[in-house]
Amino acid sequence: MKFKYAQLQKLNVFEIVDGLSNGRKAIGSCIVFCEKQDDHGNLVKFKAHIVAKGFLQIPREDFTDTFSSVTKFSTLWIFLSYIAYLDWHLYYVNVIAAYLHGSLDEDIYMMIPDSVKNSSSGCYWKLKKTFYGLKQARKQWKKCLYEVLTNFGFTQAFANDCLYIKHHKDQIVLLVLVYVDNIAVTSPNC
Repeated sequence: MKFKYAQLQKLNVFEIVDGLSNGRKAIGSCIVFCEKQDDHGNLVKFKAHIVAKGFLQIPREDFTDTFSSVTKFSTLWIFLSYIAYLDWHLYYVNVIAAYLHGSLDEDIYMMIPDSVKNSSSGCYWKLKKTFYGLKQARKQWKKCLYEVLTNFGFTQAFANDCLYIKHHKDQIVLLVLVYVDNIAVTSPNC
């Protein structure tokens, strides 16, 4: 829990506020504990996640749009066939705390989980960034990733917006395929 709380503070996900503004209501939060196991079912470590109770969010007040596309299987098959044909190497990236990087367009207040309360009653977290459990978290993460990749010169494929292509002198130099917070990267120069 200490690690997760420190991660939230480091990423500047929230600020502690006294009370709510403009008649707003705070959504609840909870802590989810789980066991991480290896491929053989052996316990590797215990994990804890602070999660917003997004099911309490009010449409058009706490969120507007939640849609975020995912990679189509046909795109994945073509992607893998293409890199196998060209004998490119494939690298896999799992983005740690991906949803905590998206920005929020709405004012969202969340109740502070009991086990991390360090402040008096009546205090809340005003979320500055998206949070696990929020309805708009996945959409905002994808928007953030899009902005970063296009700033680095990538374009989205026409048929699937989860495939990013980087060209140099009319040649493909890098392909990035995104599935939520998992990313496959390939290049002729890897």
